[in-house]
Amino acid sequence: HHPSLGPSLLRPHLPLLLPFLIRSVQNLRSSMQRNALFALRELFNPASLGPSFPPSLEPLCAALLNKLSHGDKKFIVQACEDVLQAAIEGGGGATVPFLLPALLPLVKSRNPEMAAAALGWIEKALMKGLEGGREGGKEGGVAALAGGISSLCLSNSTNSNNNNSSSSSSSSSSSS
Repeated sequence: HHPSLGPSLLRPHLPLLLPFLIRSVQNLRSSMQRNALFALRELFNPASLGPSFPPSLEPLCAALLNKLSHGDKKFIVQACEDVLQAAIEGGGGATVPFLLPALLPLVKSRNPEMAAAALGWIEKALMKGLEGGREGGKEGGVAALAGGISSLCLSNSTNSNNNNSSSSSSSSSSSS
C-alpha cells in the first residue's frame, strides 16, 4: 500500500470504494478482477484499516464465493482465496465476527459449490477465532467469536419473528 494513503485517509472513502471493488471483481476483464482482488486483500491488512472494517461484508463474500465456484482462471480463484484468508487472519481474527454473518446466508445458496465454499470458509474462520482465544494474549478470540455468533443468532431470531408477525398479520387481515 502507498505510504501516504494511511488508514485515516482511506477509512472515510470505504462506502464508495467497496462497491466499486466488488463490481470490479465481477468485471469480465481478468486484469480488472485481479487488481480489485489485490486491493481487497490489502484492505484486510491490519496496517491498512485496523479493526474498524465495515460490518457489511455479505456482498463482498457473495462476489468472492461466486468467483470461487465459477472461476475458470486459476489465478483469479487463488486471488479470491487470498482475500478470504486475509479477511480471516486480519487483526489476529478480529474480523471473524464480521465474516460469520456475511458467510452464513450463503450456505443456503442454490449453487452447491457456493454453499460448500461458504461452509469451508466458515470452518476456517471459526478455527481462527478459536485459535486466537487459545493464545491467551489476543483479545477478541473466543470472546469476539461468541459475541459475533450471539449477535448473529439475535438478528436471525428478530428477522424470523418479524417474518412470522408480518405473515400472521397478513393472514389475519385476509381472513377478516
